[in-house]
Amino acid sequence: MYFYSGTGGVLGIRSGTPYTALAAWRTATGVDANAIFSNPLFINPAGASNAINLHLSAGSPADAAGSGANTLVIDYDNETRANLTPVDIGADAFSGAPPVINSFSPTSGGAGTLVTISGSNLTGATIVRFGGTVASSFTVVSPSTITAVVGNGSSGSVSVTTGGGTASLAGFAFLPAPVVSSFSPTAAGTGATVTISGSNFTGATVVRFGGTAASSFTVVNASTITAAVGSGASGAVTVITPGGTDSLLGFTFIPGPVIGSFTPVTAVTGTTVTITGNNFTGTTAVSFGGTAASSFTVVNATTITAVVGSGASGSVSVTTPGGIASLAGFSFIAAPVINSFTPVSGGTGTTVTITGNNFYGYHCGKFWRNGCQFVYGSQCYDDNCCGR
Repeated sequence: MYFYSGTGGVLGIRSGTPYTALAAWRTATGVDANAIFSNPLFINPAGASNAINLHLSAGSPADAAGSGANTLVIDYDNETRANLTPVDIGADAFSGAPPVINSFSPTSGGAGTLVTISGSNLTGATIVRFGGTVASSFTVVSPSTITAVVGNGSSGSVSVTTGGGTASLAGFAFLPAPVVSSFSPTAAGTGATVTISGSNFTGATVVRFGGTAASSFTVVNASTITAAVGSGASGAVTVITPGGTDSLLGFTFIPGPVIGSFTPVTAVTGTTVTITGNNFTGTTAVSFGGTAASSFTVVNATTITAVVGSGASGSVSVTTPGGIASLAGFSFIAAPVINSFTPVSGGTGTTVTITGNNFYGYHCGKFWRNGCQFVYGSQCYDDNCCGR
């Protein structure tokens, strides 16, 4: 094989005379009678250094075109030359059987996905591509199996190139990695819904807040996910799809409030109740038996003072951005109501009957009479009647 670098078109020089044609060179030298002048059809003579392949392609005119030299059993890169007829002194050995791809699995994946390619005549593979993009790495496991790692490819055919040629099989779908661009709100507690915006979310399998899985999530479309915060932690919001993983820092987990106690446990409208617990910072609502407090003050992260409104018995509840806490045991005492009394006049010692509502638990009227069962400071026995 002759190779000449330059622009003069000179094939060779003998005794100072340049020769530009192969026939003239043969005549002048009297040798190289079996030389040919043609494109050798290398598999891949140019490109990236890790992709260059100077083996001859199947059907190359340079294959077995010279004189036999049977004493040579290997070619320049140590491949057996026994399959060449005749065994040229300068010919390059290659597998004449073209590769065949029967299947590959999985049929879709993102960068870094390991794909198993099944077929035949895969020995000596030099290049594997996904959608025209070279695999980041591959291993020829056997003549019938190759495992290859998807690079930053594209959808299309899976192809394998060997000394015998190139085989392709359509049907590979490249899945781009997800991209998390933003999320809102950036701070939330257990149960809060966070909207995540970005791209390539289709097929998402996992959403995490600060490393803890969301309690649930919905892929609204390729660019939006809504996810419910679990018992998470501060850190990054992460989305995982078959195409890869992406994260965005900046999420703050707000722990839910905890009510340890409150005092007093019974009260009327206008009473100030002190609530003790944890994580009260940012409290947005306080209620007594389901009715909102008329006002409240967050003293610190462990204490709230709240004024009872026109409430009801039941639980004391505190709402913060981190969630809601409740503690049962509160009794609301409704204000007394006087509907009537009789007689409407009387002197010392006269018994007056007062009729109304909500008298139980209250002091009766300011009647002082020695021996009366309902003296000032005692309690009524009947919710509707004080007196006898």
